[in-house]
Amino acid sequence: MFLFLPERKFMTKYISILRGINVGGKRKILMADLRGLYESLGFENVISYIQSGNVILNPKRITVKVFSQKK
Repeated sequence: MFLFLPERKFMTKYISILRGINVGGKRKILMADLRGLYESLGFENVISYIQSGNVILNPKRITVKVFSQKK
């Protein structure tokens, strides 16, 4: 007996964890705006988790550039 399974394609998911988002009620960031920012950077299937600043996303391409800003 042979079992034929359809080809599966797995999509890599990324999690972005932003520290200090919406803490203390000052300088509040709307999650819709945060999702829009990630979408404008080229990510898709962007989901934010409550008001924490945690975001789950998929890259459109296989390679992803990491942006960081040091002060």
